Amino acid sequence: MITLLQICLLMMLGYVFLQDARSRLIYLWCFPVLAMMFVVLRVFNGEKWASIAGDSIKGLLFLLLQIVALSLYFSIRNRKWTNILKGYLGWGDVLFLICSACYLSILNFIGFYVGSLLLSIIVWIIWQQRKDASNNVRIPLAGLQALIMMPLLLADWWLPGVSLTQDDWLISLIAG
Repeated sequence: MITLLQICLLMMLGYVFLQDARSRLIYLWCFPVLAMMFVVLRVFNGEKWASIAGDSIKGLLFLLLQIVALSLYFSIRNRKWTNILKGYLGWGDVLFLICSACYLSILNFIGFYVGSLLLSIIVWIIWQQRKDASNNVRIPLAGLQALIMMPLLLADWWLPGVSLTQDDWLISLIAG
């Protein structure tokens, strides 16, 4: 059963997608609202604050590690310090991933991170094949990730064996 909060969350993700797809900018107020919706949904599902905080911190540490590693890679490649948050990765992209870390368990977060990056690149390459889209080279990453998150959340809510807030289902799926 879908609650009002779930519907609002899906609408917010759609709003993030539309904003990013249209203007490559997302209103700053969207991110704290999105993070709160994710956390409140987990609380309503009976999860303990310690579990939510632990998953969020692990996701944030993973994201920080990625940002530092990519900055180091580009710094070595360019032979000067390169901050990937200036020109390579937008703050909206980072803030959306921080919000996602508030809902997803660590393995689900890593899977979402990697999978959504791959899907976003594929979608963007296909999108760029359009004649009128070739002049814009900035990928609306946060928007595409928000769009990808929507069916994942629906699967989490409707499919009994799927739980984006627990790693057990993913481990058993991988273990086969």
